[in-house]
Amino acid sequence: MSRPYSIGLLNDLHEHFPDLLYRPQRFQHVPDVLAYIIGVANTNPYQQARSTHAQDEKEENESVDAIFRALYNSVPNPPVRSVGIGASQPVGIGGTSSYRSSFGTSRRMNVIPISSNNSTSSLLSTFISGVMGEPIVPNLQSFLDQPVIIHPTEQQMERATTLTTSLRVQNDACAICQDMIEEGQTMRILNYCMHSFHQDCIDTWLGRHVTCPTCRHDIREL
Repeated sequence: MSRPYSIGLLNDLHEHFPDLLYRPQRFQHVPDVLAYIIGVANTNPYQQARSTHAQDEKEENESVDAIFRALYNSVPNPPVRSVGIGASQPVGIGGTSSYRSSFGTSRRMNVIPISSNNSTSSLLSTFISGVMGEPIVPNLQSFLDQPVIIHPTEQQMERATTLTTSLRVQNDACAICQDMIEEGQTMRILNYCMHSFHQDCIDTWLGRHVTCPTCRHDIREL
């Protein structure tokens, strides 16, 4: 019996459980995988499953190509720089690139450009929906749509800021609340740019941002 792969595990799956390699879309949950393994164990894994794979190979290739096309088409306003997955040579925007998968199959695929806008959630949603073959449930979609919050760590806050008590009315108002920093109030000074703010105002701001509200300097950079 031929062993087409250089990895033993892939050869075992190819011989005994080919659907795990060639028809992954049929498995939506772990019980689906277990049921398939038990079913194959109770039949002839060397003939029936291989026959099923041969009949569905063309359909599977078309399904994979459709998923990549959907991913590419979902990216708005692609920038100049593009990267093809698995490509070994430069390619242009919206072009195609030949690649060889880990299973040894050569295919043509659309290039997926790297985008600097907020399209990651849309890409992930499209990919998951394409693999599952049905719309994403509302709870999962809500999770994917949540913004990723980046904020400085406590160590970065201690290193980049100074907490002190104002000894006089400051010349500049707090840029966040627009109120003056009065004598005796606690204020936090950003060490790099020396901009000062009410402690409560800047601490709330830095809970969701890493930049100075006034000059946009990244406080993680000294």
